[in-house]
Amino acid sequence: MYDNTYYDDYYEGGYENERTNGYDYDGRSGYGYDREEEYPAQHLNDDVRLTWAGPISTSLYGKHIQELSRKTESNLDRLRSTMSCSDLYKPSQKNSKLNLNSMFSVNNSGPYSISSASIDDTSSISSTGFNFCYLCSTLEEHQKNHLHNHPKKAKKPGKPRIEYIAPIPHVKRKPREPLKASHEALYKVVVYVGDVPGASSDANVFVSIIGSRDELPKQRLCRGKKTTKFCFVRGAIEKFYVKGPKLGNLRVLTIEHDGFEKRHGLYLDKIEVTDMTNDLTWVFVCKKWLSLHHGDYCIRRDLEAVQKEQVVKEYEITAVTGNKRLAGTDARVFLTLQGTQKTSQKIHLNRGKSGKDHFNKGGTDKFLISLRDIGEIKSIRVEHDGKGFADGWLLDKIMIKNTADPKETYYFLYGGWIATDEGDGSLWRDIKAKRKLDKILLKGRNISYQVTVRTGEVKYAGTDANVFIQFVGPKGSTKQLKLDDSRNNFENGMVETFEVTGIDVGDLDHIVIGHDNTGMGAGWFLDYVIVKKYFTKPQIKEKIEKLRSGKEDGRQDEGQDVDKYVAMGRRRSSMSRKNSRKSFDEDDDEDRKDRRRNRSRSKLDAEEIFDRDGNVVKVPFYEEYYFDHNQWLATNEGDGLTQREVKPSRKQIYYSEKVDL
Repeated sequence: MYDNTYYDDYYEGGYENERTNGYDYDGRSGYGYDREEEYPAQHLNDDVRLTWAGPISTSLYGKHIQELSRKTESNLDRLRSTMSCSDLYKPSQKNSKLNLNSMFSVNNSGPYSISSASIDDTSSISSTGFNFCYLCSTLEEHQKNHLHNHPKKAKKPGKPRIEYIAPIPHVKRKPREPLKASHEALYKVVVYVGDVPGASSDANVFVSIIGSRDELPKQRLCRGKKTTKFCFVRGAIEKFYVKGPKLGNLRVLTIEHDGFEKRHGLYLDKIEVTDMTNDLTWVFVCKKWLSLHHGDYCIRRDLEAVQKEQVVKEYEITAVTGNKRLAGTDARVFLTLQGTQKTSQKIHLNRGKSGKDHFNKGGTDKFLISLRDIGEIKSIRVEHDGKGFADGWLLDKIMIKNTADPKETYYFLYGGWIATDEGDGSLWRDIKAKRKLDKILLKGRNISYQVTVRTGEVKYAGTDANVFIQFVGPKGSTKQLKLDDSRNNFENGMVETFEVTGIDVGDLDHIVIGHDNTGMGAGWFLDYVIVKKYFTKPQIKEKIEKLRSGKEDGRQDEGQDVDKYVAMGRRRSSMSRKNSRKSFDEDDDEDRKDRRRNRSRSKLDAEEIFDRDGNVVKVPFYEEYYFDHNQWLATNEGDGLTQREVKPSRKQIYYSEKVDL
């Protein structure tokens, strides 16, 4: 550590001496200079000297400073000859301070001068280990020497420092995907529960299958989530779908459940497993209990497979093309049958022959196909590929008949276009099946029908074509009855009422309404139709008698009613079993709803007609049917149909005061 004595002496005494000797302090340079003496500008860069404060031009300062600079250089040369560089910066162990006062003495000729005696005595300097940091030429060199010679002070002991250990970086690792089971095939498992007392079970039932190629691991038979409870009902037929590998020919099926109580007992009749990829079925016959309280007290059984013979049916398909301009098609036509058990593959009807040989205008084409049994046919899908010169096709109807049983005949009535430039542009249509055609009644009692028609309020909703309506009931159907009067009918938003006469067809099942597609703007947007069917006197008497008999049957003794309902409860399981074997399609649901509505309507009718004493107060006057439509009847709108079957959305009987019958 260098001594500050030199600096203190200089600023305390030397600076005052300079001011007394005619030197002044300049704030810009920090040193004094003689104002009277001027130095030529050429000496500003020539007389640059290296001092302890850095490079200084001596020509800018006084004469004494110049002499001091010359003496400093001569003294440095003398020191270099007698001392090494390491000795200059080697600190002394005894005394590390430099006595600047002993080395410098004040002369009259200048502020400071280095005495020759002190400089000559180099041995004393080296022995005492003076620090010659004042001889450093730059500030960086001074700081460097200071750090080398004087180590850092030891820090005061403080609180122990806790070493920070960085946490291990969290790296997201992609989880290993579990080995997926091979799901190359789909199997339909049909379980037949026996019709014996106590056959129902709510235990968890499991199956596993062994085939010629692979095995299906144990899987629970349930629907929806695996956690939901499933109950096997007595006499029911339950269907399940299971995914698994390709098993080949099935050999053994193992069935078991986890129930140990008596109520968990399951009486199994048989199981049918169908491979959905090749449509092969195997039957596993059991006819035993899976219970610890019945039979041989087993809850696990291994059943051997017996391959079920496939029933092949031959159908005759008859397609009738409409009799209008460009009604035929050159496209390839396909047909898909949808049955109660399964759906057939897509069948190419005009395969192997040109389109000109089939589906010509007004023509009838017949095809023979062989299919595995798909159950009762419910609907078909007709489509074509839209290729050829004239791809649009006007389909009138299709009939499918079982050649082995002619009574099994299905009718599919359409009477519309299947084309890209007609209707909604779709090249396919789904048509529901009818088991018999409605017979047009030519003889019978004529009754009056009142028809109210409303045309929709859309653009171009009106029509100039001839509109007709046809009533269909259990007895048959009427002819097409024309709706027309002296007014300009069927304009946009109009509500019109027509009185027509036709043969009584019984309760209306549906109506057929449409037009002949003639005239400019033949398309018609029909909103709804309301039909009032007036009762004749014989019909009124018949209806009153039916309601009276039903009312009298309802006055049975309470004990008989109890016995009746107990018997119904006993037969409920068998009835539910029979119903479960039927396919729950839309038609069956509608039939059940209709039966419930008919029962409730009959009860209301009885309340309207009879008083509490059973006397006739009112008689039925007419029955009103409401038909929602809200669709186009046009070749270039909607589905391209110009006529359509419409079922009633609701119906209601209106009564009048009693009259003599």
